[in-house]
Amino acid sequence: MTTRGLIQIYEREKNGDKHGLLTNIYVHGDMYPKDGVMCDVFKFLSNKTLASGYEPKKIFMQVNGMDDLAAQIITYLKNGHATLMKRLGYDGGDIAAGYVYIYPINVKLRDLDVRYIYRIYQPKNRLYELSNMAPGELAKLANMTPGELAYIPSLSAIGNGVDIPLTELGIKAYRYEWTEDNARPRPIFSGKLGEYVKKYCIA
Repeated sequence: MTTRGLIQIYEREKNGDKHGLLTNIYVHGDMYPKDGVMCDVFKFLSNKTLASGYEPKKIFMQVNGMDDLAAQIITYLKNGHATLMKRLGYDGGDIAAGYVYIYPINVKLRDLDVRYIYRIYQPKNRLYELSNMAPGELAKLANMTPGELAYIPSLSAIGNGVDIPLTELGIKAYRYEWTEDNARPRPIFSGKLGEYVKKYCIA
């Protein structure tokens, strides 16, 4: 049986430390930690930055928020699956059926046959959080009107372009014995994406 896994993307909730689940991405094989699919995904992401609004000249080097991160991961995995299917002699289009699926955020682990779970978190970064705020929210936080706020260089200059290297994303990895009764995810790694790559992925 293939080693199936779940990638869960979490987004930091506004004005708080709590993270909310944004997306469940189910992957049908090779989801073991050491040199598995996650290493391919993380190598693909390693030179990109998390941005709050992308710049056209950096469009292939930025990820525009955690929702765009989920979309880029899905696209990368789907394209990789299609390339493999073509190498095996299947053809007739650009995207092949299967291998990667999106599940609702309220899906129960006990209903899935995943062996590994990878939870990816937006890092805490005050500048990034401020740049993500609407002008009205930012003005309220600073106890000013939007007009007054525009004259403060340290805040008005934040805007787009406050990037975080994706190697700074938080990741928690778990092994899950889905065939066992009352199974619970068992932690195997907690740290930054860059640290995960160093531990599990061949350079």
